[in-house]
Amino acid sequence: MSSAHQNQSSKKQEFQPLLTGKLETTKARLTEEFGDRLADNLHQIDIGAYNGNAVLPAPMQQHIRDTLDDYMKEGEDYYFQAAEKQFTLFFSKAGKAIAEMKIELIRNELERVLQNTAPQTNTPAAKSEDAPEHSASTLPSVVSLSKHGLLSEAPDEEELQDWTSRTMARMSSADGRLDFFADVERLSRRAAVRYHPLWYTKNKIMSGYVIQKTADLSENPYDDRRGHTDLAILGAAGRQLVEMEAQGKHALLVIPVHIDTLCNHRFHNLYEMFFQTLGSTLQRFIVLQLIGIKERKLKAPEWLAVKMFAQRCRSMIIDTGLSKIVPAEFTHVKFSVFGFNLKLLPQPEDQVFVHIDKYASYYQKAGKDTYLFGVNSRSLLTAALGAGFTYIAGEAVAAPVREPEHASFLKYEDLYKGILQ
Repeated sequence: MSSAHQNQSSKKQEFQPLLTGKLETTKARLTEEFGDRLADNLHQIDIGAYNGNAVLPAPMQQHIRDTLDDYMKEGEDYYFQAAEKQFTLFFSKAGKAIAEMKIELIRNELERVLQNTAPQTNTPAAKSEDAPEHSASTLPSVVSLSKHGLLSEAPDEEELQDWTSRTMARMSSADGRLDFFADVERLSRRAAVRYHPLWYTKNKIMSGYVIQKTADLSENPYDDRRGHTDLAILGAAGRQLVEMEAQGKHALLVIPVHIDTLCNHRFHNLYEMFFQTLGSTLQRFIVLQLIGIKERKLKAPEWLAVKMFAQRCRSMIIDTGLSKIVPAEFTHVKFSVFGFNLKLLPQPEDQVFVHIDKYASYYQKAGKDTYLFGVNSRSLLTAALGAGFTYIAGEAVAAPVREPEHASFLKYEDLYKGILQ
């Protein structure tokens, strides 16, 4: 073979990026604009870790670019395709901590996108040795925690108020972490949670459970009670998921969490640690119900915290209370389900009827699903069904239970029999 022919063949095989992303550029352009700033600020994402040796078809490459465009900020963030399965990212205005958090979020989202868009075949695809696995729970058993913990069995608000700082100070040691898990178990028992069956009206399936506390952690309020309550509910749900997994059972659990818990660095760290201990296998059965977001104007680092938890669970839904939230306001996270809990509203029932209908109509026009929890009367259930809510929970649908069970069917005719009785 002549050297000329070899050169032509080499050129044909040379890697050529698609350059179809809105924020996509080339390394040469970045170097020209930012010069030496690139040296220690380039971040690599290797797609091969997710799809092994399989070739990336053009549609899948476009999915990758669409994801990068969605999770990066125009005018500040840039990327280029360095090799067929390697993308390089540059954040021009982000510090090291924020950049690392962004990279973690983008990697998690790319893994999800690639899993959802990979072509299905009858034979297993080739797998990279570094490909991420679904991780199992490492939550310590109740027996192993019996001799651990900083809290007494019946702590008062003074003891509880001091607990967060004491716990954070000990988290670097194995005993400190065991004390943390033991205390979350105690808090969970005090919260005395119940599970309200969740009806998915489109498919007529009791598809999961809404978890709610039935008791306060202390008789009197104190500064950290909301964060402790969120941890207690997560702890109860996590323990329930572990026990069900051991029996070969699974159910979706809707877990309420206040926005302050996810954005406060102390509770964020504790909440995240418990989430990580559950492992990605059980995280797939968690739906986080985000409360209080209407009252706060989130800053960029706080949005990153929310996005991180959105990647840790199956999905995240928004509790809006009586007020509506314009979905277009959320440019950082794309929420698809909005709703509220009637138990948290002090309005008389006749005033709630009008709100229910207008609320569902507003979000249906926006192409969003809706949920209504705390539906405890037949008249409210009838109104929710007439308005077209996607998910409904409350005693008018089914009584709360102490332990979740498998999904089951609930037909409209069965429901209406209960309404007409």
